[in-house]
Amino acid sequence: MSFGYGPGNEAQKSTRGNKALLGKRKSLQELRKENGSFSEGKLEFKKLSQQELIEFKIKVRKQKKKENILLVLTLIGCLLLGTLFYYLLTK
Repeated sequence: MSFGYGPGNEAQKSTRGNKALLGKRKSLQELRKENGSFSEGKLEFKKLSQQELIEFKIKVRKQKKKENILLVLTLIGCLLLGTLFYYLLTK
């Protein structure tokens, strides 16, 4: 084992260098301010009426129902393919 001598010395130097750089890193908020993609103001969202909210909920439920149906059909297809391969390989 080479602790500080030979090829291990370079690894120790790079580890020390990396640890020194960790303290100098900028936070994500500071980087966003530098890039100009940070806003100080409070975000405001559109106020939905009761009817719009109900329509949105119905739309989300329909979309989720479609996704669930596709998931079930995919699982059934995989099971059928698996049983077909099993039947063909064991015969």
